[in-house]
Amino acid sequence: MVEKWSPGYWLFKQYVKYAWWLFHRTIVILGKENIPTGKPLIFAPNHPNALNDDLAVVYSVKQQVVWLGRADLFKNRITRAFMRFVKIIPAWRIRDGYENLSRNGQSFMTAANILKNNKSIGLYPEAAHSVNRRMIPHKKAIPRIVFLAGEATQFSLDIKIIPTGIYFDQYQDFGRRMLIIFGKPLDARDYYDLYRRNPVQGIHALRDDLYRSLLPLTLNYNTESLYRGFEALREIGTVPQLRKQNKKKNLSHVFHIGQQLINRLDALEAQDREAAEKLAARGINFLGRLRSLGIRSWVVDREEEKTGKLLLHLLFLAVTFPFFLFGFLFNALPFFILDFLVNRKVKQEIFRSTFSFGLGIVLFPVFYLLEMWLVSPLLESWFLKLLFLAILPLAGKFAHFWYILFRKTRGRWLWKRIRKTKPMLSDEIRCEKETLVSAIWGD
Repeated sequence: MVEKWSPGYWLFKQYVKYAWWLFHRTIVILGKENIPTGKPLIFAPNHPNALNDDLAVVYSVKQQVVWLGRADLFKNRITRAFMRFVKIIPAWRIRDGYENLSRNGQSFMTAANILKNNKSIGLYPEAAHSVNRRMIPHKKAIPRIVFLAGEATQFSLDIKIIPTGIYFDQYQDFGRRMLIIFGKPLDARDYYDLYRRNPVQGIHALRDDLYRSLLPLTLNYNTESLYRGFEALREIGTVPQLRKQNKKKNLSHVFHIGQQLINRLDALEAQDREAAEKLAARGINFLGRLRSLGIRSWVVDREEEKTGKLLLHLLFLAVTFPFFLFGFLFNALPFFILDFLVNRKVKQEIFRSTFSFGLGIVLFPVFYLLEMWLVSPLLESWFLKLLFLAILPLAGKFAHFWYILFRKTRGRWLWKRIRKTKPMLSDEIRCEKETLVSAIWGD
């Protein structure tokens, strides 16, 4: 049975969790107290970033969750065996052919039996990638599975559906930040009576309540046409509002300020479309202007202009440069090979980070073993060899952190030079940003 506890899966999961931690700069998990124990669970996350969303949940929970995944991943014997090993069963979508939708019956029954056995499943209520920071309408798969399991147990099964919000600060690059929020569970028993009276109404009620419970856990724009401009405004307006509210610039606060900002922008579009279009265009133009100068919006901030901070970072970069060089030398080749392969072969951007991670957990260990073999004549004992091997991924993560800090320090230095050599330009830019921030927040 696919839901049976697997020692092989457990071992593989430990490795993947370690690699997942290496891949991310920051991981924040909220709401784990909302996950009941000893109950059949359905994890229902939003779906912004392909297979990475499965991994976000797998990383965050102790359960060996069985996922329903896209059926086109099961085309041959090898991939089918691997999918079963990582506890994924097929689900067919309309794009897989209307004639195949009937095959979902068996997968849904398998999922219902997993719940009957008091285990956990994971399924995306959207049944497709969101692509942008915008949830698409939910489908009926989760309610159908819930009520199949309910019918099979005379509607006594205490299924909990966990709305799960996943947020990445950016979708593609190594060193991104991730926030996962587990919301208050929905109790399937609250919908059994309605389903028995009217199955269609029961399915729709559960589907719609799940959508509403997931909204507070996501960044969700209503707009489509102004999405790019509103994202620019979010980049410009988030940190100033954090400072105004005396909140630290941590991932949770950035997320919640982003929600407030999106609500304001969506409301503005609904009330005054023309004003929203103009504001969105100003945001895009402002960021474009900064890019032409080689700086980012966060640099144009009086808190970031302190000379002491710049000098401290320069000192840190200088002192730790040898550690960066070590990490870079032993990680650069697999990193750039991986980057080249993914950018060359993976055409859809939403899948690039998934392929980067998947290939990376294979490619990097191969290179690490080769590098250990190359330097082993210089290392006298097996302890030193294994220590060298263990340090390599950590050194790579530090090298990336060093590189990001270097880029930020360079941005601060460029802005300092602009303020010194072109004070009128810097005053104009600062004034433009302050005006934009006031317009965004209605100050």
